[in-house]
Amino acid sequence: MPVRVNERDSSAAAVETLRSYRLMWSPGFVFLDQRGSELRRFIGYLPPDDFQAELYVALGLSAMLRARYDESFRGFRIAADRFPESPAAAEAI
Repeated sequence: MPVRVNERDSSAAAVETLRSYRLMWSPGFVFLDQRGSELRRFIGYLPPDDFQAELYVALGLSAMLRARYDESFRGFRIAADRFPESPAAAEAI
């Protein structure tokens, strides 16, 4: 589930979210599993293909941590096959 927090938002919820995930620069991306554990983090702009590759690697990691190895393999394979030029593709392999 994507969540967007504006660093200019001074509400308590926005400030706490930025503080709890140590996001001090934008854009910042933190990929969490279903339990809220951090899987991956990236600070800075990502081109669309690289961002999608990062998402599939995060999905693969999440599945691997839940011992869903077929599902994990699919996430890594998609990252590597669909986005071969992405830095995440080499990691997915």
